[in-house]
Amino acid sequence: MLVLVLVLLLVLFAFGAPYRSGEAGRYNPQGGAHGCATFL
Repeated sequence: MLVLVLVLLLVLFAFGAPYRSGEAGRYNPQGGAHGCATFL
């Protein structure tokens, strides 16, 4: 169960950040968190 949650977070972080904040991408932790929050 925990592994499933971690994978889901990883996918949301990988696809959520560039989707929301473009240049911030996956290397910007703030951009990633912001993207995930808005994506969800």
